[in-house]
Amino acid sequence: MGTHGTICPICESGHLAEELGGNAVEYKGASQELVMLFSVCDACGSEQVTDGQSRANKRAMIEFKKQVEDLLTGIEVKCLRNKLGLAKLRRLRYSVVGQWRFRNMKMMT
Repeated sequence: MGTHGTICPICESGHLAEELGGNAVEYKGASQELVMLFSVCDACGSEQVTDGQSRANKRAMIEFKKQVEDLLTGIEVKCLRNKLGLAKLRRLRYSVVGQWRFRNMKMMT
């Protein structure tokens, strides 16, 4: 996810270098310092966030909110699905539903 070498869209002469920074956030009375990604231009010094960094930062915030609300995070849900074998079951279900839909569409024509 490194942005080192990307040309700065602001000054168009410098290159962006990815950095990590702390950001204090608060949600429903709980506060935490989240690690956020951003890029800094080596020529003009502007700080900016790329699309990929923005998605990663949003994921970190969503994970924090889920922890505050005592919900499973995305990573925890994925591990649980794999442990219970639900990933395979879901694929099977979609293939069966797909076959059923195909059969019905064929009968309607």
